[in-house]
Parts: sequence; structure tokens; C-alpha cells
Amino acid sequence: MYPVVVTILFLFLSFSRIRKARSVNSLITSVLLLVFFLGIIEQFNIRQFYANILIESLIMFLLVKTMISVSNKGKKFNLPGIRIFAIFSIVLFISALINSSNLYQSYLYYRFFLTPYLFMLIMVNIELPEYGIRKIIDFIQYLFVFQLIATVVKLIVIGTPEQPVGTIIVAGGGVATFIPLIAAGFLLSRYYIYEKKKLFLVLIFAFTLIAYASQKRGTFVFLPAVFVFFIVMLGEVDIRSRAFHKKVIYLVSTFVLSIIILIIGAKKIPMMNPEGSKNGSFDLNFLIESSVEYNTLQGDYAYGRFASFVQVNNILEKSSFVTKLFGFGPETLKGATRGDGRFERFGVGGTYPGISYQVVQIGYLGAGLWLLLLCYYGLMIFKILKKEQERYWKSIGMGSLVLIFLAIVDYLTYSTTFIVVYAFSFTIACSFGLMMKRYYRMNTQSKLEVTSKIRQF
Repeated sequence: MYPVVVTILFLFLSFSRIRKARSVNSLITSVLLLVFFLGIIEQFNIRQFYANILIESLIMFLLVKTMISVSNKGKKFNLPGIRIFAIFSIVLFISALINSSNLYQSYLYYRFFLTPYLFMLIMVNIELPEYGIRKIIDFIQYLFVFQLIATVVKLIVIGTPEQPVGTIIVAGGGVATFIPLIAAGFLLSRYYIYEKKKLFLVLIFAFTLIAYASQKRGTFVFLPAVFVFFIVMLGEVDIRSRAFHKKVIYLVSTFVLSIIILIIGAKKIPMMNPEGSKNGSFDLNFLIESSVEYNTLQGDYAYGRFASFVQVNNILEKSSFVTKLFGFGPETLKGATRGDGRFERFGVGGTYPGISYQVVQIGYLGAGLWLLLLCYYGLMIFKILKKEQERYWKSIGMGSLVLIFLAIVDYLTYSTTFIVVYAFSFTIACSFGLMMKRYYRMNTQSKLEVTSKIRQF
């Protein structure tokens, strides 16, 4: 019943938005719809294999079409991050080769990285007017807002099981943890940089409903870190926010906001209060102690996130130098779930962060290169924000910077969500790609202005 109700509701509420987005580029709109509705597609018993094939076919068609268009106009096809991604790809291939991994299964792992990267290149290079770019951004933002609407349906129809999460995924609670955090980054950016509408602050509260509906405490723990990161970075990239008194005001206001959200979350989520109730009390000591215990839990296997990372490192310490560099092969954990034996053979029986997932399969070298690429994305967005003068684009850039920050936090401490969930990896690809498009346009404009001045001189 849930997928049927959500689908009908989406079609009813979104027809005009889809039509406007399709008027800009129907193929990009189709890709975004597919990656955000993979969870619903799966609930209709349609194999995700077919959806992935369709996504990849659309992307390859778009990529070829964009390359031909750029070539015909005599322009340069920009390839941001290509050196890091190419070396990462080589390392992955070497890992598959030396471990005699199944090539098809290795590709199924590689597609998590390749497909979003190619989509990013499309967004950087495709010809779109400013109006069209903003329509695509609006459409992605709406797809995130709809997750909140789908959550209300879930609470009415199903209740508060961990899955499903919106339209995005059937299994995997990490999505519910990070949707409110991603939304908070963009909503804060919109409020403090572009337009001070109280609705944006209300929506920050509202989005935490997604975490509540899946009983995820990570959202409430990470939210203060998101606020602090946002305020610090805002002071670095926005001259209007550099005054000390403004930083204090912003920090105090966001701190109060995060504390209110944390207290409400702790009372409503059983795992966050000593009573184990949906109407429990707020106990900070219990919250800290239970979080530390959960992340360091060990028994016959390592169950906590930190414990699993330590366990993986212990395994690699006993392995050969080549295994340390390249891991056990890119098919080792493809599609691994708790209890299926694949991660258990490394002594891990519970949750694990993205870096553990990567280190086992492609070694320290591959895991480090992926982290380097994420850092490159973040540094480039920061560089663009330092130059950007238009308030709209500065707000989008700040939201994108918070998004990269969350991807790195997730990778190092929490889960594989930003790796294996296309809705998130494609959001990164789209936001970074559009910011790089903006960067190349600004550089071209600067060169034209310099040339014009020289001619006038």
C-alpha cells in the first residue's frame, strides 16, 4: 500500500514541476527521477538491475551527446578531478587483477563510483541557460522535500520501522540519518545568505521527522557539527558574515536550535533515552555513554562502527604489503549484508563506515584516493565560494560544501550511504558539477573582460 500511495501522491503533486524540469532537459530529469525513486521501484518488485541499466544507458547517451556538442562548438570538454579518478580506477583494476576477482562483480562495485562521476561531467559540460540550471536545482530540492511528504505517509500507513526511507531506499537506515542533515545545510545557506524566510528554519525542524520515522539517532548527534561547520565556513567565504558579533549570533542561534532538536529527538527515540520509550526523558550522560558503547561494541565479532574499523585494520596489519595497498578485491563485499558471511570473515558482524568497506576491497590506496577526491570536491567548492559574488550561487555553493562535509563524515565514521545510494552520490555529482560549470563560466568571463580592457587600451 505504501508505494502505491506515495507514487499517486507524487504524480498528483509533482506534475507541473516534472513538466518544467523536463522542458529544460528531459533526460537529466529522467535520471534524477530514477535515482530518487529506486526504493519505490524495488517495492513494486521491479529488479533494480533494470533500473540501473536504464540509468546507465541514459547517462552514456547524455555523455556522448554532450561531448559531440562541445566538440562541434570548438570548446574544451572539462574534466575536473580526472587525474584522481583515473588513478582510483587503475588501483581498483589492479585490485581486481591481483585478487582474481570476478570482473562482472567488480564492475558492479565500480559503477557506484563511475556512474555518478560521468553524470558530474555531463552537468559540467552540457549547454544549459541560467534559467535551466536553476530549474534543475529546484527540481532536486523538491525531490528532497518530497521525502518529507513520503515520510508522513509512512508514519500513517506503516509506523516507525527503520525502512523504507521515503522513495529512495527499501533497506538502509543511513539515508534517514542524512536527509535531514543535507536539508539543514541547504536551508541554512538559503536563510543566512540568500533570503531570510522563517519557513527555512521551520523546515529544518520538519526534516528531522524523517530521522524519527526510522528511529535514527545519528541525525541528532551530527546536527550540531553541521551547524558549527556551516558557521565557520560562512565566515570564511562571506564578507557580510565575518564580523565577530555576527559569528557569535549565528553560533548561539544555531546552537540553541540544535539543542532543542536534540532534546526532542532524545525524548521521542527509544534508543536515545534511558526509559527506551517514545515519551522518555532527556539524559545527556546516557546519550553519550550509549553512543560510545554502540560504536565500540565487540563480542565474537566487532559490531560498532569504530570497533569494525579497528578490526579491519588489525586484519590488514597481518596481511601482505600488496594486500594493504590493494585490498582483497572489489567484489569482496559487493552487496554484503549483515549475516551473509562476507564481512563476518573479517571479524565484523555489525555496522561499519565507508572507509572500512573500501579498505577491505581496494586497500588503503584505493580508500585514500576516494577520500582525496571528496576533499578535492570540497576544496574546489570553497575556492569558488571565495570568488562568487551572486548571493543565489553563494547559497547553493555553501549547501554543496556542507554536502561534501557530510559525505566525508559518513565515509570516515558512519556508513556506506554516500557510496551505494545513488540519490546521494548523484546529488553530489549534480551540485559539484553545476558549481564547476559556474567556475568555468566565471573564468571565461574574466578572460573576456581582460581581453576587452587590453583592446580598449
